[in-house]
Amino acid sequence: MLADPAVVYELEGNFLGCLLMDRSLIDEVVLTENHFTALRNREWFKIITEFHNDGKNLDLMTIRTLESEKLRSIGGTEYMVDLINSVPSIHSFITYQQSILDYHNISKGKDIATDFLYNISQFASKEKLQSFMENVARLEVSTVNNKESFKSRVSKRVSEHMDSPSEGYTGVNTGFESLNKLTDGWKRKDLIVIGARPSMGKTAFGLATLWQGAKKEESVMPTFISAEMSDGGIIDRLIAQDGHLNLAKLRNVNKHLTKNDELASYWGTVGELEKSHFEVYEESTVPAIRARMRHRIKEYPDKKHICCIDFLTQLRPVNPTGNSNYDYGNIVLDIKQMAKDLNIPIILLAQLNRQNESRQDKRPSMSDIRDTGTVEQAADIIGFLHREDYYNRDKQPTNITELIIAKNRQGRTGILKFRTNLETQNFYDL
Repeated sequence: MLADPAVVYELEGNFLGCLLMDRSLIDEVVLTENHFTALRNREWFKIITEFHNDGKNLDLMTIRTLESEKLRSIGGTEYMVDLINSVPSIHSFITYQQSILDYHNISKGKDIATDFLYNISQFASKEKLQSFMENVARLEVSTVNNKESFKSRVSKRVSEHMDSPSEGYTGVNTGFESLNKLTDGWKRKDLIVIGARPSMGKTAFGLATLWQGAKKEESVMPTFISAEMSDGGIIDRLIAQDGHLNLAKLRNVNKHLTKNDELASYWGTVGELEKSHFEVYEESTVPAIRARMRHRIKEYPDKKHICCIDFLTQLRPVNPTGNSNYDYGNIVLDIKQMAKDLNIPIILLAQLNRQNESRQDKRPSMSDIRDTGTVEQAADIIGFLHREDYYNRDKQPTNITELIIAKNRQGRTGILKFRTNLETQNFYDL
């Protein structure tokens, strides 16, 4: 039935007729003008919503305020009367709406599949398959439900408040007491962006918050996504962190780890890593990362999942436009949507440009995030790593790293300080 355009045209007319008969139904609308197949019906939907937004009633008298040429092009008052008279039952409004939405999704799915088959007939690649799966996942496949009342939503939120833990944190343990106090843990659905200049320690910090959080709370399930470094390099950093070993020595263990205490730390840490639920993947596209995380969550549904992606400008757009600002902006929005869809916090590491180096105060700001301004709007938390030692290398090092929380959608901003040992990749609360 849904494949017949004539049937869909009739459904669209019934839907519009219901809106004309009962203006209160406008609050139940989830469709947009793009869901309508017939241009005339699309124009009528736009008129109905515009009148509603302007606080005006749409009837046979007010419709005549439209320009006569435009009114004639969409069927005039005669078509409006036909829409009203053609409605079999106003109580079927939700059914009409769902049927239109279903047809739209089926049509979009067919277009996506056709494009995919054509593209792989020219040249098949894993990236094209990932793009196809991502596009299918974005389809609006959910059913249309009556909107939940405000009273019900208040009640649900109060239940969430009552279920919050009296001990511990509402979010995922960050691994650092000072950061937990500021954030109450990394929150589900949040996009956390940590920016820094090269060699400032952003990869080390990303690993530290995941590893320390998992060590302090067994339910935490960390996943580290590296778009730049091999998984071997990431594992070396974890061994250095947990074993308090000089990272440089891990380039050749047999040559440089000659002391008994170092070897004991090495093998003890290896045992800890093998027993842990920590996971490292090398991926460079959002669809691939999403697939990895979906699998992890399905495998361990009762765990507190958290994902850290290293780093933004090493990720590749699936369908590049040639405009890096636009492409990376879309990547950021896709990662934010992934955090919401999967109900997990995602930490996105980002490399900053050199603008701060020309300022007297070298502390970074949001304008220093490389290649995209979308981060400022999409991120729930934005933090910057800053070390004065990085810019004043002639002075005695203080080994202090500042985490500047420049944006916190649900809490305070400010500066946290950590004692840092970059030889062992460690951060410690002051």
